[in-house]
Amino acid sequence: PIYTSPQCAPVVGHAPATRPACRVFTAAVPDLVRRHGITTVVLAANWSAHLGRRGLTARDIAASIAAIHAAGARVVLIGQGPIFPFAYADEYRYRRARESRDDATLAAPARTYPEVNAALAASGADVFVDPTRIFCDSSDCRYRDGGRYLFMDYGHVTAAGARLVAGAIR
Repeated sequence: PIYTSPQCAPVVGHAPATRPACRVFTAAVPDLVRRHGITTVVLAANWSAHLGRRGLTARDIAASIAAIHAAGARVVLIGQGPIFPFAYADEYRYRRARESRDDATLAAPARTYPEVNAALAASGADVFVDPTRIFCDSSDCRYRDGGRYLFMDYGHVTAAGARLVAGAIR
C-alpha cells in the first residue's frame, strides 16, 4: 500500500507550520505497520525542501526510522535526487537539444545535495539509495535515456526512472 500526503515529509510526527495536519497523518505510520503486518517501508521525499527550511532535521528522520523499526519493519530510504533547472523535461529537451535523436541519452546540469544525502545515509535506514549515483556523473544528470524520459519535470522521476531506482534497491 501507498501512504502519502502532499507536502508532508514521510517522517513520523513531523509537521511544518504550513501543514499542521501532517503530524496526525504521519504519527499513524507505526500503528499502520503493526496492524497490517508491513515488513518494509520505503521513505522518499524532496528532502532538500524539508530539511532545514521546513524545520525537519536529520535527527527527526533517524527517530522516525527508529519508530518504524520498533513497529517491526525495515526501512529503505531513497535519498535526495537531482533537481533540474527546468519545469518540464521535454521543454528543456526542445530548447537545448533539438537536434538529438529520439533515442538519445540527454543530460543537463542539475543541483545535487551531497550534504543532505550524507545525513540521510547516516540516519539508520536498513537500505539507503542515493539517486544521484544512479542518474548523475561529475557534471550532469541524465533526464532521458534510450528514448525514455527518466524525469518528468525538475525532480519527479517517471516510471522508467523509478525502475532504475528500484533496481538499485534490489
